[in-house]
Amino acid sequence: MRVVSARASRWWLRYIAVGRSVALGGGCLMLAIAAAVHSSSSIPLLILGTAWTMIGVASWLQMRNVVTSVSINEGSVSFVGKRRCREVRVEDLAEYAVARGDFNRLGVARFVTVAGETIRVAARMDGSMEVLLCIKQQNDRFRVAA
Repeated sequence: MRVVSARASRWWLRYIAVGRSVALGGGCLMLAIAAAVHSSSSIPLLILGTAWTMIGVASWLQMRNVVTSVSINEGSVSFVGKRRCREVRVEDLAEYAVARGDFNRLGVARFVTVAGETIRVAARMDGSMEVLLCIKQQNDRFRVAA
């Protein structure tokens, strides 16, 4: 049996990194300006800067847990990310889903196991259709949700 694999698109990884950098950089810049001004007009900058900084930090924390490579080899699926490597049998996968409002597939997708565990993967992966077809051929109960 041949190995089927998919990797996160490089442009998608750059897109996420740029968005995170803009949020963190812009938020920190707003906080620095608010700290330098010291007047009542700096309160909106303080609020917005804190919000943008928190959005950037949340993005950074969430993307550490996203899987960037999926491969299938002899009945098992390997999920590899920055922080974790997970191997699941094909029969244990129940569903692949993308967020309902993510029309351009720029967020993250998820694999759900029969036990209810969620594995978050990059929504834009080179070779993802081959991986999904291979899983569907080996597991009739697996479904792809829109």
